[in-house]
Parts: sequence; structure tokens; C-alpha cells
Amino acid sequence: MLDSFYSRGGQAAQKLLSKSSTLRSIGALSYGIGLAAFIPALALRFALEELIPNFPYITFIPAVIISAFLAGSRAGVLCAALSFLSAWYWFVDPMVPFSTSFTAVVGLGLFAFIAAVDIAIIEIASKVVDRLTTQEAQLNTIVETVPVGLLMAKFPSGKIMGGNKYIERMLKHPVFYSADFQSYGEWVSFHEDGSRVEADEYPLAAIMLRGEENPNLDVHYQRGDGSKAWIRIVARPVRDNGGKITGGVAAVIDIDEQHKTQIALKEALRDKEVLLYEVNHRVKNSLQLVSSILLLEGAKIGNSDARSAIMVARDKVDLVARLHQLLYANGAHDRVDLKIALEDVVRHLILSAGRDDVTLEFGFSGDLMVDIQKASPLVLAVNEIVTNALKYGLGSEQPKLTVTANNIGDKMTLVIRDNGPGIAVTTPEKKPGMGSEIIKGLVSQMRGTLVLESNASGTANILTVQLDPHSSDRKGTS
Repeated sequence: MLDSFYSRGGQAAQKLLSKSSTLRSIGALSYGIGLAAFIPALALRFALEELIPNFPYITFIPAVIISAFLAGSRAGVLCAALSFLSAWYWFVDPMVPFSTSFTAVVGLGLFAFIAAVDIAIIEIASKVVDRLTTQEAQLNTIVETVPVGLLMAKFPSGKIMGGNKYIERMLKHPVFYSADFQSYGEWVSFHEDGSRVEADEYPLAAIMLRGEENPNLDVHYQRGDGSKAWIRIVARPVRDNGGKITGGVAAVIDIDEQHKTQIALKEALRDKEVLLYEVNHRVKNSLQLVSSILLLEGAKIGNSDARSAIMVARDKVDLVARLHQLLYANGAHDRVDLKIALEDVVRHLILSAGRDDVTLEFGFSGDLMVDIQKASPLVLAVNEIVTNALKYGLGSEQPKLTVTANNIGDKMTLVIRDNGPGIAVTTPEKKPGMGSEIIKGLVSQMRGTLVLESNASGTANILTVQLDPHSSDRKGTS
């Protein structure tokens, strides 16, 4: 099926040389053919003696060529030797057999030279044809055994010249020998959206029409038995030694199972997204329910300290609920964007405290997408730090709170700075409060470090945590 495309022995003479390789390989048969070619040549020469007496070699040279062509150099040499001797004895000088005259010697030498050149040329040509025939057979074997469909087209018409057997098995119909690329519509296939693939959309047409180097296309192909299968068509131009396009080759790959797997994965992922969305939504609702219960129970408690503790616990439950709301709001489901979370929490705390006099500044850089297991203690720690700053750190004159976070080499540094009067140094007599103990426990849970810097110009809490970033830079000020 591929002979018309790959064969380099398309000429009759080359095919004959290729087929005569068996005769050349058998010595006795080769010599027999040389003798068989010589005998009629000699008989014919005798018959023509009266008509062309001055042309002693006229029938012998064709005999040498034919014998060498059919049976190789051995046959050619034998035929040439017999012809040489016969011409010298009977026809060079009919009156003097084996004449050594100048004219006779020159004529014989010229005959020997012509015969040798003819035999050498034919021998070289036969070896080249044998080598090309072997390469062609090897190439055809490879083409027929590779598990990929192949199609060959002629440039510039796009005429289909052939294809391998695998493509016929894959498409379940014989190769269509389309006359040109406008006829590629007989190969019926469809796009993902169900629309018909036009003839000029096929990769081989892209080579013929637009000279594209690496066109490819995935299509839903209508096979010969009526079924459909997804295939990938990848085409490349074929060039001659000068770089000129002479044709195109298209590899056709069966991707039906791969496509079905991709669809199944997309559906599974979509189902997972819906499930995670529902889970986070339910968790948020459950936490809000707990918050409402704490609010109702706290209102019944007469002891102010106990009621305050209940309200603090409620605030922390609300904070975790807000985190889960962010999870399904941003679509990540298991990761929180700290930039959004920190802004939301800090602004909420300031609003709840009634401190609209506080100037807020935010600065973020690097990827700050954090999984929920690390985001929860981190935001709770920020909640405690900001709450302490609002209660004890910020004064009444131009209060300012700055929150910055940056990620360098997967290490996040979070700084919460206020411009208050600073805090007193903790002594054995003055132990840290409950808020400080909570912060310390949360930092330990994250395996992070917290450094406190405080002086007359303000207090800075510097928290360092290892992260797995998945975000882009953002910066904001308010």
C-alpha cells in the first residue's frame, strides 16, 4: 500500500534490476545467461555481415549490456570476452584472423573500454537499487508494524498517496485516496462542540494550504462501522534535500480511552468541588449555630467574668466560621488567601471595637495561599494580637495599625505594628495574660516563632511561619 509513496524503484529499469538480483547471486546461472546472450549476438552478426561489414561490434555491445543488466558483472564479462574474441577472429579483419594492425588494435581497445564502462555502470546501479530496495522494505516493515496510523499526501494538491494497515484497522474502513485536500471532507469527523470538521481544517490541508510545520488536531472520527472514536492527527511536511516541500505525512493516534479518562476525571473533579463546597458551607453554618448558642447562653449568665469568657469564645468560633466562608467563597475549598483573610479579620475587629479612629495600613507580597490547618491558628493568633493592640496598645492620638506579610522562599513573615506607648516587660511578679498564653500556644502549633519588639514609639509582633505558597503578589493601603 505504501509502494507508491516510498518506492524509489518506480522506473521499469530499476524494477528489473531489483528483480534480477537472484540471477546475479548464482554464479553458474549468471555465466549461462552471459553465454546465452553471446550466441544470438554472434549469429546475428554473421547474418548482417554482408549488410554492415565495417561494424564488427554492432551486435556484441547490446549483448554485453543485456547480460550484465540481467545477470550481473560475471555474465557481462563472459559475454564481453567471447564477443571480443569472436569479433577479432571473424569481423575486425575477415581476411586476417586475430589481426594486429593499428586499426584492429584501436577498434578492439575501444570495444573493451566501452564494454568495461557499461558493465561497471550497470553493476554500480544494481548495487544502489539493491540497497534502496532493502531500505524500502525495512521502512515499509516499520510503517506497517508501528501502532500508529499513517497517511501520505502529495504536495501541493494534497492527494492521498497511501496509508498503512494500522490506520485501516483503527478507522475500520479502507484508506480514502482523496484526489486533493478539498476532498478531505470524505473523512468524516467532528469537533468537541459537535460541529463538522471542514476539509481545510485537517493538518495535511494546513501543510498544503498554509505551509504549517507542526499542525495537529483532535477530532471525534466517524468510523466505517458507524461508531465514533477520538483520534489525534499530527502532520509534518516532507522535504527534499533542498528543503522544498514534496509532500506531507500524518500520524493518526487513537486517543479514545485517554479522552474518556479525561472526561471522567473532569466529572470527578467537578463532583469533588461540589462536595467540598457543601462541606465548607455546612461547617460554616454549624459554627454559626454554635456561636448563636453561645450568645444565648451568655446572655443568661449573671457573672460578668463568665459572660465575658463566653463572648470571647463566641468571637473565636465566629472567626473560624469566617474562614470557612472564605474557603467556599474563593473556590479553593482547602486553602485560604491570607491577604483577604487578614484584611477581613482586622477590619472586623476594628469595627466591632468601635475604633473608627484607627488608621489601617496593609502590605502583602509573595504567595500567601495557606491550607486551612495552618490558616486557622494563624488567624486566631492575629485575632489575639490585634485585640490586645486595640485594648492596650493604641492610644487616642492618631492611632495607627500596620499589618504586613511577605513570603520569601516559602517562609512567611507577618508583622503587626501599632504606634501606642509600648508594653511593660513581663516579670515573675507580673505574669503574661491569658491572651499572650493563647498566642504562644497557637505559634507553637504552627511551629513558628514570635518576636515582640516594644518601645516608646510602639509595639511590633513579628511572626514567622513556613508556608507552601500558591498566590501572586498584592499590595494595598487604606
